[in-house]
Amino acid sequence: SFPQASVVVMRLSGGRAAVVAHSAAALLFG
Repeated sequence: SFPQASVVVMRLSGGRAAVVAHSAAALLFG
């Protein structure tokens, strides 16, 4: 997983899409 990247993405977009994308990435890439 990549917690730092998720934090950056969430701060940049600040939208639900970021959360969904992170969740999908976490499921796909672990």
